Amino acid sequence: MSRIPQAMVVLASEQLWPNIHGLVHWHQFEGGLSDLCIYHTEDESRSARLAARLKQLCESLYPGQISVHLHQSVGTPTPQSFRQQFAAWRKKLPGRHWIINATGGLKPMSAGAFECARFPDTQVVYRELSGEWFTIRLSEEGFVAEPYSISAFPPPKPMRFPFLFFSKHNGEFRRKPPSKPGNPHNRSR
Repeated sequence: MSRIPQAMVVLASEQLWPNIHGLVHWHQFEGGLSDLCIYHTEDESRSARLAARLKQLCESLYPGQISVHLHQSVGTPTPQSFRQQFAAWRKKLPGRHWIINATGGLKPMSAGAFECARFPDTQVVYRELSGEWFTIRLSEEGFVAEPYSISAFPPPKPMRFPFLFFSKHNGEFRRKPPSKPGNPHNRSR
């Protein structure tokens, strides 16, 4: 039985951790992801550079497994500009189940993300500062937030991820070089 491909949409902002947590969880525990769509603003330090870093991290963690699509909003993002871009991704990548992580981004971007809960085959999720996750759905009364359980992070021991570090010098994620024998900083596992 083949599964419907899944695509995740994230809002690039200084709240990078919920995007990483959601990416890893859905890829490892919710049937995998075929695509990661990153929506970001023109603000280099608060959004655009972080979008590029998230793309690089995704490609390092899952080489050849997830296609990453970046989109920069032009001018001030609005709910309608987010909805338009989401519609464009849906057209470009048909036949997907969509997960929109509405955590982070500017408030108008999040408002547009929440509004997309009305689309078929679309799940909108949100992570609170407390670490709790919610799924957002549209009811007759309006938006409803329901608790959503996702994996704890870091993942259980049997799962291995490349050991990465963030280089403050050039702003990139990189694989840690292998430890040299006799190095006092080596740790046995």
